[in-house]
Parts: sequence; C-alpha cells; structure tokens
Amino acid sequence: MKKNLSPYYLINTMFKFNKKFIDPENSDRQNKIPLIAISILIVLIIGIIIITKFQLKQEEKEKRTGVLNNSLQLINLISMYPIKDFETDKRDLFFKTLINNSLNSGLLYCYAHDLTGKVIASFTMSDSVKDSPWEIQRSSLFSMWLTKQTFNEPGTGKAIYEYAKPVFENNQKTGTVRIGFQVPEIVVFKGERLSHLSMIVFLILATIILFYYGVLIVIKPLQKIMKNSKKIIHSSVPESNNGGQGTNIVNIIGELNKSFSNIQDRITRIESENIELSTKMGAISFEKDQIINLLNSLSFGIITTDLHDNINYINDYISNLIGRQLKDVLDQPFDQIIENDDIALSILQFEQIETAGNGKNIETTFPNFSPGETFGVSLYNLTDKSGESIGKMILVKNITFQKMGEKTQQEFISHVSHELLTPLTTIKSYNEMLMDGEIDKEEMQKEFYNTISEETSRLTRLIQNLLNISRIETGELVINRDFVRTELLFEDCAAAINASALNKNISFQKLLPDTFPSLNGDKELLKVSINNILNNAVKYTPEGGRISFSLYEYNNTVTFEVINTGGGISKNDIPRIFDKSYRSDDKHVSEQYGSGLGLAITSEIINLHGGEVEVQSEPGKETCFKINIPKGEYYLEDK
Repeated sequence: MKKNLSPYYLINTMFKFNKKFIDPENSDRQNKIPLIAISILIVLIIGIIIITKFQLKQEEKEKRTGVLNNSLQLINLISMYPIKDFETDKRDLFFKTLINNSLNSGLLYCYAHDLTGKVIASFTMSDSVKDSPWEIQRSSLFSMWLTKQTFNEPGTGKAIYEYAKPVFENNQKTGTVRIGFQVPEIVVFKGERLSHLSMIVFLILATIILFYYGVLIVIKPLQKIMKNSKKIIHSSVPESNNGGQGTNIVNIIGELNKSFSNIQDRITRIESENIELSTKMGAISFEKDQIINLLNSLSFGIITTDLHDNINYINDYISNLIGRQLKDVLDQPFDQIIENDDIALSILQFEQIETAGNGKNIETTFPNFSPGETFGVSLYNLTDKSGESIGKMILVKNITFQKMGEKTQQEFISHVSHELLTPLTTIKSYNEMLMDGEIDKEEMQKEFYNTISEETSRLTRLIQNLLNISRIETGELVINRDFVRTELLFEDCAAAINASALNKNISFQKLLPDTFPSLNGDKELLKVSINNILNNAVKYTPEGGRISFSLYEYNNTVTFEVINTGGGISKNDIPRIFDKSYRSDDKHVSEQYGSGLGLAITSEIINLHGGEVEVQSEPGKETCFKINIPKGEYYLEDK
C-alpha cells in the first residue's frame, strides 16, 4: 500500500529517526551504526563497479578506434612501396617501418604478395596468429581496392582485423599488402585508474558525511521541540496509552500538518487563479490584436495622446502618411512629430472645452507628408469611467476627392444655371419685343420666332440631359432592347445635324457599308448618344470644316465613327471629357455654349449596351470618336 507523504507523516518519520539514531539516551544507537556503515560500503562498491565498467568500455572504444586509425595509416604507408622493393635489400626499410609502427599498435602480421599471390615478404609479431584463414586471404588478394575484414582467433575467440590494399605501378596492379592486428587487452588494475577511483570514493564519502551532519543540523530544532514537549507532558498531562508519548507533541504536529495543508490549499488556489488569469490575459491579448488589426484596416488615420499630448498610438494610415513606425514616435510630443499650425491652434482651443467628448473639425494640409492633398482633422476628448480626461484622439481623413467633388458640383450648378438663364433671357426679351409690336417686319419676326424656337430646343435638350443624368445616378435608366435597323438609325442621326452643318458651311460626308448590320438595343437611347457626338462635332468644327460620319461592322461589333476637323483635344483633357459637367479650359472650347453633360450621358448609354466610346485626338489635328457596340443576337420571341 502506498504511504501518505503528507507533512504530518514526514515530521513523524523525522522524529522517529531522531529518537532512534540521534538521541544520545537511546541504547539502540550503537547497534544501528554498523548497519548504516555496511549499507554505505555496499553503495560504494556498487558505484565503483559501475564507474569502472563505464571507464573500461570508454577506454576499449577509444583504443579500438586508435588501433583502426593507426592500422589504416600503416597499410597506406606500406602500399606506397613498389612490390619489387620487397624482394631486394630495401626490405630492411620495410621491416623498419613495421617495427616503428607496430609498438603498442596491436600488429600481429604483415604479408606482401606478388600478382600471383606468392608471399615475397612477411613479418609476424605473435606465434599464436601468423596468418588469416584462406577465405579471408582470397578476398584480400583479388580485391582492387582497400578491404577490411574480421575473423576470430582460434581457441580464444578474440576479434582480429585484417586490412588489405593492392600495390599499383604505372596504373597496373603488381601485388597486394596485408596486415592483421588485434586490439590490445585493457589492464583493469593500473595505477592511473586506481588513483582515479580513490578520488571518486573520497568524494562520495565526503558527500555522505556532509549530508549526514546537515540532516543533524536540520533536525536539531525539532529535537528541542520534542524534549520541551516531553517536559510539558510529564509536568501537566498524564501519559497516554500509546507508550508514554505526550498529547501536546501530537497537537503541535497536528497544527503543523493543518498549517501545511492550508498552505498547500492556498498554493493550489493560487495556481488555479493563475491559470484563469492567464486564460483571461490570452483572451484580452487576442481581442487587443483584433482591435489593432481593425484600426489598421481603416481608411483614415487615428492618433491618440496622453494628457501631455505625447503620442501613445498611431495606426498604419498615419504611419504610412508620415513615413514612421509606432515604435519611432511612441511617447514623443505630437507637435514635434506632426508640425501643423492649424492642428496646434485647434488643440489649444479644444483644451478650453470642458464638456467631455466634444469634437472639433478642421480642414488642413500636410505639405511635408502629402503635398497637394486636403485632409479633414477631427479632435475628440478621451475620458475614463469617472469622466476625467485621459488624453485626446485625433482622426485624419483624406478629403481631397471630396473637396474636388464639391468644387465640381458647385461649378456644375453655376454652369447649368448659366445655361438655363441664357436661353430664358433671350426667349423673354424676344417675346416681349414681339408682344409690344416693336418688330413690324415679317422677316424680322420670323427670325425672332426661329431664335425662340432654337433656344426652346436648347432648353429642352439641357433639361432632358439633366433628367438622364439623374436617372443614371439613381440607377433608373433602363434600356429597352429591341431590333434596331442601323440604316434607319444612321439616317435619323445624320438628318438631325444636317441643317446645323449647312448653316456653318461644313462639309458633311456619310460613309455607308454595302450591307447594313443590325443591332439589339434601345434605338432612342442610341440616337441620343450618337447625336451628342455629332452635335459636338458641329459645335467645335470651324466654318468651312469637314465632318465624316461612317458606319461599319468588325468582329461582331457595330461601330459609328465621327471624324471632324478643328482644334483637337489635349492629352490632359481626354481622360476627363466623359466626366459629368467637365469643361476644358481650352479657349476654342470655352467659347462655345454647353453643359458638359452630353459625353457623360453618351458614355453611360453605351456602357449599358455593353460597348465603349473611343477617342483619338491631338491639339491642332482631327478628332475621331468611335462608338463600338456588340452586335448581339436578336430573336423574335424577345419582343
């Protein structure tokens, strides 16, 4: 049965040991000491045997390795002599080499054979083993490279190793050299080993003695407690039935056991709390990493500072903006890392706000970090649970495109207002003059009526374009696909601008294919998009210029192509001409009226048909617009 190793059991055991072996009044002490001495002696003998056996194995291993290495060197050295030298007077040099290398090397024999296997020189160190078995010799004599073989000595069974190596002259084998050796026996009782074992025995005895007296020193205070307890028991309490042992020492040991148990319980509880705390810390660390990853993925910058405006966090957006990592700016003053007078003034004003959480928004630039861009900066006050301020949070967002959009929107509203006001003013003026009878000539009246009609048409087109833009932006512009005859669509578009081209004395050329392709699309919307490009061609072609309008099919794509002479379009303007309300600063463009909506509507309509609009132009050269629309398939049941 397994014993209980509780503190109570250990203390009882130590008291019993003290009582039997340490107490000078115990008569059995003298009988126990010889038993201890015998036990120590047995332990020492077993230890010496184990250590000696280990040393012998190590020494045997080292000696065998050394003998193998020496023998390999010897066979390589001997095989360097030509085989004919073993038959002449140079044989003495051969034997001298063997004698110098055989001392303490375990060499047993050495033979030199000619090509036929005949022994022409021999050297033996032992009468017990003069040569190897015939099968070993045969394997050695017929080998063309270094061989190593092992056989057992007859009678003793000891291992004998043989090395054999062929002798070559002029790349031809002329003979073989064989050597046999045996690992010398290891002497067990030699002076060096005995002195080493003596030192180990001395260290073990010294350790046991020191341990013994150390135990005495540790148990001595407990011995005093036991003696004092005996005095208390004899003076105040009768002896118990357990052989005279007092109850007070039992109580003391019980109290100690209870204290140890309480300590053990507390340690267990602390360990459990540590495990729980470690789990919570791991969860908090994971959540922290998730929050950091979330903040780093935001498309705006976050900076947090302490009460003294020292930075304690920036996300990746700010890090990329200023070109510095968090570790480089941590605990650094904000105004030294990001030098910006607008933000510095806002922070100074913001600190005067007493209400927690109040924000302040400004617009500023960072010429040193991102020139030419505008940023929106928001300041917020950070507070703890009690409402006390603990720092600030600064949000930085790039609003360059937003500002450009606002500017474009303002320009669009201003431009559209102008486009609406101009024809309305003309219509109102001409109408008032006609109503007042100021124009009495019939030809002049017709001219006024034509002008009013043109301006009304201009207003109608502008309003229709505005409605189309609104429908495009809200996603309400839907194409009604149907069979489209391109020859009719082409003629309708050409007829719509024919009069305008004649008024400006513009040569209008139509290029038609032999066979007209068909389309599956919305004819009215396609007419709007093609007319927008044709109207622009008439508008920006000077008097006496030329416009070419053609239709053709290529790779299942129907193309409407418009080429006109004029000032051309600059490389910077081409990417933006399809933007809503964009108008170039070019003089020959700004002189003409227009809302900047036509090409934007054209691009959207063609995109809805799965096509594209291409532009090829250079300043001072012809301009070419191509409307490419996939031909598609049309089925009667699609109607």
